[in-house]
Amino acid sequence: YLIRGVGWLRGVKDIENTVIAERKGVPIYVKNLAAVQLGPEYRRSMLEKNNREAVGGVVLMRYGENPLEVTKTVKARIEQLQEGLPKGVRIVPFYDRTNLIEGAIHTLTGTIREELSVASIAILLILTHLRSALVVCLTLPLAVLIAFILMYYLGIPSNIMSLSGIAISIGILVDAAVVMVENATHELTREFGHQKISGDTTEIVVRSCRLVGKPIFFAVVIMLISFLPVFALGGQEGKMFHPLAFTKNFAMVGVALLSITFVPAIIPIFIKGRLRSEEDNWIVRSFINIYKPVLT
Repeated sequence: YLIRGVGWLRGVKDIENTVIAERKGVPIYVKNLAAVQLGPEYRRSMLEKNNREAVGGVVLMRYGENPLEVTKTVKARIEQLQEGLPKGVRIVPFYDRTNLIEGAIHTLTGTIREELSVASIAILLILTHLRSALVVCLTLPLAVLIAFILMYYLGIPSNIMSLSGIAISIGILVDAAVVMVENATHELTREFGHQKISGDTTEIVVRSCRLVGKPIFFAVVIMLISFLPVFALGGQEGKMFHPLAFTKNFAMVGVALLSITFVPAIIPIFIKGRLRSEEDNWIVRSFINIYKPVLT
């Protein structure tokens, strides 16, 4: 039998005189049951590299710290330590979170860029008005900024799951601004026709925004409510998906606030000049010709 134990042992006698049981008050020692001898040293390293034992260490980060900054600081410290190491000895990282963090940030910024481009092209094709596209494009980064502000003050960590929450909500974030701009353009073209839009158009814009403001706001509220079951998750699933749900809802709250405050305020400033009605655009006219008979 191979018996493995952990303890402070100075030799064979310590093992022999170890009490393992008692019978009718009489202690039974290991030496009563077996001949004790020391075998070859058994060693198992905690860290292996290419099936060979290696010396390693793990850097633990304090809760709430920035992992990217901590990693950079550790790398700078390793460079300082390298100079004092013996010849041929060097510190080699075997796991580095920098690539993961930078990859997540790159994915998020890329998604925002793509969404801005798609929204701008769509509005330019349909409304053929550059400043209308600018109104929509301003809303998206501001909604993401509000999400980050709420994350900061509520202590939600910025990790791959929380950034994913912002990324998956980006497609919805432009909807409110698009509806506001489109309806305001519709009202302005009805009022001015083919003439250039000039002067104070605040009253017309406010009227058109009120028409769609409540539906937009409550549509966002419904989407927020639909994510409530995610917060009911517990255990490992809850820890994983709660940051995603929080950040998605933060971004949606941001866009709901912007759609009824910021967007109506800047439409009278940006949407000026000559506008084309929906019927003047061949893309919209084609869709109407297909959709109207089906609807009828």
